[in-house]
Amino acid sequence: MEPLELSLFVNNLMFSCGAKALLSHLYMKILNFETTAMRCKVATEIPGGPDGKKGFLVGKTVQEASYEHLWNYCVMIGITNEDILLRNDDSMVGPGGEIIGLCAQPNYVIQEADLIMFIGATSTPEVLEDELDAPPDELDDSGVSQPV
Repeated sequence: MEPLELSLFVNNLMFSCGAKALLSHLYMKILNFETTAMRCKVATEIPGGPDGKKGFLVGKTVQEASYEHLWNYCVMIGITNEDILLRNDDSMVGPGGEIIGLCAQPNYVIQEADLIMFIGATSTPEVLEDELDAPPDELDDSGVSQPV
């Protein structure tokens, strides 16, 4: 495991939208890591697809990954990599000239070294066990699916 320096990313995120009402409250909710939070993990370590295979997203476009990851109550929000995070500029241009970051360009192809940004309750997204899992409004307080 390798630590990642995310202070530049977090600073840019906080200050770029700090002037909007109630947005700081939303950021604090997703960045505090107490419940559902904004998280980041190397693409090769994230399970996805119907078999829950690690690295499933590598080689897929952002658009394909968004539709095919099959995560349970977790959503992919962007792509970045260490090279971009360590640069001393505000550019979010990927290796092929694509714009990556939050809401990355749909045609960007995910690489092995890319970091997937997602919002979820755990540090690693959980893959759906059944494609017909109950939506959140059909779960009781313990998170157990209830018959309708």
